[in-house]
Amino acid sequence: MELGENRVYRLFRKHHKDLYQDLWDLIEKRDPKCCWRWMGDHDADGFAVYTFEHEGSLRTMRVHRYLYYAIFDELPKVVEHECNNRWCCNMNHLSASLAPVLAD
Repeated sequence: MELGENRVYRLFRKHHKDLYQDLWDLIEKRDPKCCWRWMGDHDADGFAVYTFEHEGSLRTMRVHRYLYYAIFDELPKVVEHECNNRWCCNMNHLSASLAPVLAD
């Protein structure tokens, strides 16, 4: 089942009211089959990142991992972009794996 923009927004807002509007406004939403472009910062590896204040200090997170956690209320070891676009924030393009991360 594809998650459309309105469904993702409602789920995200329900679980993370403190951050949802700022973060949500930085995502260029499109058709559920297309990549949703992150309009904010990116890390050195090209992943979308979001910096926010939490308990008096600044935290930075990779957006695709945070969105996965916000929607599904779990954070697997690996959340991958099936579209291979590290900046994509479309939940329909993310898949999770419980496999351990292997070092190079």
